[in-house]
Amino acid sequence: LYTWYFKKWKLYWLVLFLSLLFKEDVPIFIVGLGLFSSLRKQLKIGILTVLFGLLSYYVIKYQIMGSISTGADDAYIGTSILPFTNPPQLINLLFSEPGIFLNIIFDSPTKLHTLLILYGQLIFLPFFSALSWLTIFPYLFLRFSSILPHYWGTHFHYNADLAPFLTASAIFALKEIRFSRRFVTILLVITVVIANLRLNPLILNTLRF
Repeated sequence: LYTWYFKKWKLYWLVLFLSLLFKEDVPIFIVGLGLFSSLRKQLKIGILTVLFGLLSYYVIKYQIMGSISTGADDAYIGTSILPFTNPPQLINLLFSEPGIFLNIIFDSPTKLHTLLILYGQLIFLPFFSALSWLTIFPYLFLRFSSILPHYWGTHFHYNADLAPFLTASAIFALKEIRFSRRFVTILLVITVVIANLRLNPLILNTLRF
């Protein structure tokens, strides 16, 4: 995100490649960042980033992981209630039963709690940036569509790579909406005092200790 924002393109491609070494779902965020770049009128870098993300996802999930561990190539998709492996059926479902896509987000208190934790800590500012809708939301939707509850919550490592995109989305929202300095200060105080202390048990418990 840093190299993209400041247009350090040589370092940008190096960082994208290195990011693939940490978690297999990173390409989802890379594709989203590419789409966001295109919206910001960086069409060439956006298209190249999308292609890089799609290609790396295919290689990692279906060539490398699939050859190492049986079933690893469809860890999310294989447990989804949606037919991601059958695009025509997925499109048909979109028109015949559109409510199922909305229900996937709101059909569990665990999912709602996860949304509150992730977005509430930043006063829901990421909702006002296209970056979050192109990176964070697709990732959460894919997880929430799984029939396995451990993908829905906040107790495992699945939310680790959301933090920089949530933060950047909040910053972009503040810039695009152009709040007054006083209002931004108030938001900062609310974020630190209320959001982080009430929604982050780890921080609260540490302070108590």
